[in-house]
Amino acid sequence: MKLMFAAALTALALGACSKPTAPASALAAPVIAIAAVAPPPTMADWTSALSTVYKESDRKDEHDGVTNFFCVFGLPGSEKGATHLVAFGKRDAFRKLRFYTPGIQLEATTSLETYLSLKDGGTPILFLKPYYFGPDGWLFMQHVAVMADGDVIFERDFKDARVDHDQLPGGVTERYNFIATPADIEGLRKIHPDTKLVIRLSGKKGYVTVDKMMTSQFRANIQDSLKIYDAMTASLSSHIPPS
Repeated sequence: MKLMFAAALTALALGACSKPTAPASALAAPVIAIAAVAPPPTMADWTSALSTVYKESDRKDEHDGVTNFFCVFGLPGSEKGATHLVAFGKRDAFRKLRFYTPGIQLEATTSLETYLSLKDGGTPILFLKPYYFGPDGWLFMQHVAVMADGDVIFERDFKDARVDHDQLPGGVTERYNFIATPADIEGLRKIHPDTKLVIRLSGKKGYVTVDKMMTSQFRANIQDSLKIYDAMTASLSSHIPPS
């Protein structure tokens, strides 16, 4: 009997010793990797990014919330180095807006002009401005179109929009400002230094063709505007502060 009891104890001991144990890796507490979250961009980040696009000079405070300045853009371009573009800048502190106008654009005769606006903390917007000067009367302008090498690459109808009209001693003026859409911008990219352009402004009283000098000015200015638009967009798009 004692022998049987001893044998039973031995079997129980051997069974306890042979019980499988969990691997050490299963017993360790799980390790959760937490990726570091970058803080959102600030206005300081945005302003710093903008400062890399152009150099500002000749600041003039108009003492009414508006500051005028001159911009020199150093943009990648030719094999010889950078392509330098210039523009006239203006900041309206009340509206928190900057405006950039390439070249010298004077409302002296019928033309199509271009400029960019930039909201604080935003990305640039391209504007177009058809302008009519009529020494002999109104056009009642409501449409603008641009033809490049025989193809119409851009047009906008604004017959239902409000066009600004004014009367001067030498004639009448009409102007309209509008934002270029992404499709408009892609069409305008087809304009190159040697592109043959024809610009037509149409209205209730017929149409007029922008003369060669002002067409040449638009050809140069729209190319500069698009280069500035691209440079600003590339620099600022990843530095937009949360609204």
